[in-house]
Amino acid sequence: MYFIPIKMSNSCLYNNHFISQDEMVLTETLNDSTSKPYEITGSPQKTIDFYSLFQQYIYPHTRNTILSYDDTTTVSIAGYDAINNMGIEFQDSSIMLETVLSKNKSTELDWMFNMENQYMKKVNIHNTVICEIPASMNGWKEAVKAIDNNVFLYTASTEWIWLTDRESYQLETESGIIKHCWVGEVCSFQDVLENTCLQSVMTPEGIDYFTTKLPPSTIEEILIVYARCKASMEYLDTVHRDYVNRHAFKHNDVLAIKAVAGGGKTTTLLTLAKIHTKKRILYTAFNKSLVTEIKDKIKKQNMAFNAVRGV
Repeated sequence: MYFIPIKMSNSCLYNNHFISQDEMVLTETLNDSTSKPYEITGSPQKTIDFYSLFQQYIYPHTRNTILSYDDTTTVSIAGYDAINNMGIEFQDSSIMLETVLSKNKSTELDWMFNMENQYMKKVNIHNTVICEIPASMNGWKEAVKAIDNNVFLYTASTEWIWLTDRESYQLETESGIIKHCWVGEVCSFQDVLENTCLQSVMTPEGIDYFTTKLPPSTIEEILIVYARCKASMEYLDTVHRDYVNRHAFKHNDVLAIKAVAGGGKTTTLLTLAKIHTKKRILYTAFNKSLVTEIKDKIKKQNMAFNAVRGV
């Protein structure tokens, strides 16, 4: 069901992540809006990657900790708080499901995924953010579903995405293109700190950088997205019904409900009638069978009505 408001008035997890700081020097380039937050100068010159950006701000004694969860298996955790037995991972490459499952067994583990430069939009109707899952990152969809604890998406801005919903959806966006997306909630770096072990394993310089040095959010807003798979139909049906039920109608407001036969249009209208008990509501239909249907439903729900007529 769609509602349109109209206002009338892989296993090689850490390849290429480790950079020798004995050979290269990190230099801030914050005044250059076209550059990454940090660049590595030296020979050769490189732009620091996502994993290394975070790792440089993790206390050395908590960085890349080796943990064992049985007598034979060990895993490396990017940042580990031994006191609270909590860890965090920074993901910017393909990953195998077995890797996630192994790390899950080692500690209470939260994850960050780099979504910089990915398609993402704020959706006004349900106050969430959709973010396209990178097709080049094998295993991400399965990995996110298997993660036991928090997942945060890094946007390279002051706004983060808290992935409270681990399902992936086929959604049609404002451009008419169908994209494979996650749906999350906008949050701040403070939310990330308070819900992970970062506040214990990250240096004050790192906390300051991610709190004050990143640019403001540039996530654009769109009004609505459309379901293009079974999972997204089930998800958006609930979301859109809730939007209609909470809608504060103003003078000359029109709310158009677009749905297939059996999609719940009549049920939604009856729910609105129950909510707006002090309003007079005119229900019209284009054939007698629909008039009879609504009349029977009104009676079953003990709702008052004056008359049902054909025109």
